[in-house]
Amino acid sequence: MEGLGGSIESHFAELATWEMHSSGEEPELPREVDAELATQEMHPSGEEPELPREIKDLIQRLEGKGKPLTRFTNFYEVCKEFFPESALLWTLTGWQSQVCLRVLEAIGNCSTLKYLQLAEICGCDISKLTNTEWDGVLRGFRSSTILRDMSLYFLKWSSDTEVESLCLQLGRILSTSRVTHLTLCSCRLSARCFLNLASGLRGNSDSKLKYLCLSNAWGDLSAAKHVADMINSAPQIKALRLEGLDYWDEETVGIVSQALIHNSSLKELFLVDGIADLLQKALAGDDGNRSIERLHLWQMWPLDRLGMDRLGDCLRELLTSNPSLKEVTLKNLEMSPEKWHQLGEVIPDNAIDIFSIFNMKLSGATNQNRRGTILSMNGKSRETSILKTLTLSVGKQLVFKGLWKYLFRCLRGNTSLTHLDFTHSEFFEEDEEAFKDLMGLLQVNLTLEEIDVRGTLWETDGKAAKIQEGLRQNRKRAVYMSVFKDAKLTFGDAKAGRLFLCGSPRAGEMRSAISIFASMYAN
Repeated sequence: MEGLGGSIESHFAELATWEMHSSGEEPELPREVDAELATQEMHPSGEEPELPREIKDLIQRLEGKGKPLTRFTNFYEVCKEFFPESALLWTLTGWQSQVCLRVLEAIGNCSTLKYLQLAEICGCDISKLTNTEWDGVLRGFRSSTILRDMSLYFLKWSSDTEVESLCLQLGRILSTSRVTHLTLCSCRLSARCFLNLASGLRGNSDSKLKYLCLSNAWGDLSAAKHVADMINSAPQIKALRLEGLDYWDEETVGIVSQALIHNSSLKELFLVDGIADLLQKALAGDDGNRSIERLHLWQMWPLDRLGMDRLGDCLRELLTSNPSLKEVTLKNLEMSPEKWHQLGEVIPDNAIDIFSIFNMKLSGATNQNRRGTILSMNGKSRETSILKTLTLSVGKQLVFKGLWKYLFRCLRGNTSLTHLDFTHSEFFEEDEEAFKDLMGLLQVNLTLEEIDVRGTLWETDGKAAKIQEGLRQNRKRAVYMSVFKDAKLTFGDAKAGRLFLCGSPRAGEMRSAISIFASMYAN
């Protein structure tokens, strides 16, 4: 493809010598040009009109003068008079065209940009720039040591040839630059687009790509093999986000699953919609991926009962068979009480440190006799759980009456959980009993270090302060208890008795602490 270097200079020279018509009149400017701009005239000396302050500042920063520009902020808003929404740049003439080319040239020569959002340059329409103009804009980034993030959001185009050519340019940047993050969102790219992107990673052992996001990014399922190629060709990739899996066929799932299984550098996986098939093939079972430690699952679109049950079975199998997972986040998942219960049983038996549930949804019967079927904290083996953080963000209309009483009762004997997060949960709104149960939990559980109730009524009605005071008192009690733990004393069932402390200024405090400690072992 021809570079834009010579083209821009010649085009610039032609525009700089823009002459009057033989009639002495100026050529007619495009209708889209701002009225004030349309009436601007060249200075009698032939000098260019003065640039608007915002444009001048932008160009100077792109050229490395003044404060370095690391990302575009309101670029299109600043340049909209010169980059009209309804006109292609190559159709512009006169002063307006000169400014456009000058800005594009400055972008191509910029050495300070860390974040490159193509939608900002073209107003989400790739067709505004010709292939040659895109080549000139992107050429400078091929050897950039500063650029770290490239993103394509909500782009549109007139022909596949345009976007495929653009992806070839981006593939070259991936091949030679130090880009670490690539995001493709709602672009519906063709298989050849992904082939061109993958070409920049294939055989490049020096690739720095660490994060890849593909969100509703392909319109052709045959692109799967090239997506798998991208995953396999990024030796340093750490995080992968895949959205819109619900329309994948079995072949696509199989191809991407194999790529995940054979990737040993991946540590974090985000899956949105249609997640069950990929989970089961890529992570569950004896042959699943064992490098992924953090898993985030989000179901945006509702599932039928069969789909919900299948997802529940898949999650249970995953948590049972995959010992590598350390953090699991579930968002907007809907399952039956039985499936939640089965999931709750395997959580403590797994090696997971952090388990978060946002907007837990329950299908089927929700009467009170089901309240003890969810989130058992003991596990099937009754062994000590190693879970450290539990996040529950749930609407009050989705919760059984008495569920939280059951949860707090389970936590009374838990000695691993240190962080409880109820951010933005609505179950607190009119539940005074839940607060009493939580404060009662703090009387017997000295392991909890943090309870987050931001975004709830408890944050503003004074209860949050009481919770923090309870945690503070627990920290003091934990210090007292460390004396007994260090001495490796064991306690049997709590019995009535007396303890005499002579000459200790903390005798009263110790008596209270010992009483609590004994009650913990009695429960």
